[in-house]
Amino acid sequence: MKICILGAGSIGSLFGAILARAGNDVTLIGREEHMRAINDKGLKIIGVEEFTVHPKAVTYAPEYEPDLIILATKSYSTAYALSCAKHCIGKKTWILSIQNGLGNEDLALKYTKNVLGGITTNGAMLEEWELLSGQVRDTKIGVYPKERQLLKSCKVFNDAA
Repeated sequence: MKICILGAGSIGSLFGAILARAGNDVTLIGREEHMRAINDKGLKIIGVEEFTVHPKAVTYAPEYEPDLIILATKSYSTAYALSCAKHCIGKKTWILSIQNGLGNEDLALKYTKNVLGGITTNGAMLEEWELLSGQVRDTKIGVYPKERQLLKSCKVFNDAA
């Protein structure tokens, strides 16, 4: 599955690392210094498990249409981030918000009807360009708005766990 993490800070990078380790084609989109470090050294996860992955790491949205875009920006950056990625959001692209705050899924609905809302109790912290992760916790994902039927694209998270 082609997955873009829009906002590859601590939580976005953690999700990206887990999904890349599971064999998905992951592109992290984030701040230049962090993306450069990942391209140079890989993304190292330290916690209950320790592993390093080498996903693509860029500062801009790709030209291709991903299967899934995971929104992990701060809420106040959601509208801007989505507008910068609008060229790669196709009819089959799903957008999953794993952000704190309200209204993020509604902003994503302006670009596609394929929207998922998620909450996670995972914690992560970037330190010297390594990602410190606590124990793996729960992440709940559902179709937004709730009345819509969940498609198989969420299966990727179960496969990665």
